[in-house]
Amino acid sequence: MHDQVRRGTPHFKIKDAGKVEITEDDERIFLDLYRHGILDAHTIRQLLPTRSEDWLGRRLRKLTDAGYLCRPRQQRRLHKLGGGSHPLCYTLANGAARHLKARFNLPVRTDRWRTTTGALSSLHIEHSLEQGRFMVQLRLAVERHAKTMAFEYPDQIFARLKPALLKKQQHPLIFATRVNWHGWHEKESTIPDGFCALRYIDAPPEKSSRYLFIEIDRGTETIEPSARNLRGDKLFRGNSLLRKLVVYGQGFLAGSHTALFGIPTFQVLVVTTTGERVRQMIEAYQKHLTGPLYRVPPVRFLFVDIETLVAQQNRILTCPLCDGLARPITLLG
Repeated sequence: MHDQVRRGTPHFKIKDAGKVEITEDDERIFLDLYRHGILDAHTIRQLLPTRSEDWLGRRLRKLTDAGYLCRPRQQRRLHKLGGGSHPLCYTLANGAARHLKARFNLPVRTDRWRTTTGALSSLHIEHSLEQGRFMVQLRLAVERHAKTMAFEYPDQIFARLKPALLKKQQHPLIFATRVNWHGWHEKESTIPDGFCALRYIDAPPEKSSRYLFIEIDRGTETIEPSARNLRGDKLFRGNSLLRKLVVYGQGFLAGSHTALFGIPTFQVLVVTTTGERVRQMIEAYQKHLTGPLYRVPPVRFLFVDIETLVAQQNRILTCPLCDGLARPITLLG
């Protein structure tokens, strides 16, 4: 699902490639790009494991030439640590949007990426790709437990719980709530990096779904602002991890998640760079969201660092996460 932004001059050219017969694999690619916004070729191939790298490269090129997909130009400025470039990345163009509308009645808008990628920084594109990679890894991990678990994207969640939302543009997904923060009583919001549901097939109804808002921290965002920028509206004027935790925490207490998305509960999974940042995030939660005024349950927030994930061989479901009291929790149920 995509942002609604003003139209502009497309930054890509469409070649006259003739008619393309859309296959089942093509539809899978379109749906994945609809759900993630932007993905690189390597990540797309993970979702089509029976197809070769050469086949996928040719198919993506053909779909791009025919106006179904497009490639943001910022990818030319994305470089890997140690040298080299990332795989080509893709997003939806008008052809795929029309197909998804006709085939699945999904409210797709392509202008978010067609017109804003020229203005967005390469770092923004890179962060979006990181979000997609993590979400795909989580989905694939769940699919390896297909007998006991299932993965749902926002459109699948809404189809089950709040179908009216499928008629609206839901990208970016905005979590908004009225906050009560040291004299500041206004509506504030945050945009999750990801949103999904993990369904536990054999669990009792009250434990059958885990709704996750995902936050990908690259290690550069302020965790807790200085004391002079902490009170009242000052917290919400800047960007910090605490700002997001406050919005999510007070939104949970107010039931905003149910009003907005129809979900009965949720957790926030923060993926960061180091164990030290996890420690600082837990400290910020305990310092600001456990007092008599707020009392946000510690299980509402889950934290994990990339170093721990790598040590666990990226087994996301069994990797020990930390809640707000630093207690270990896994996503297996």
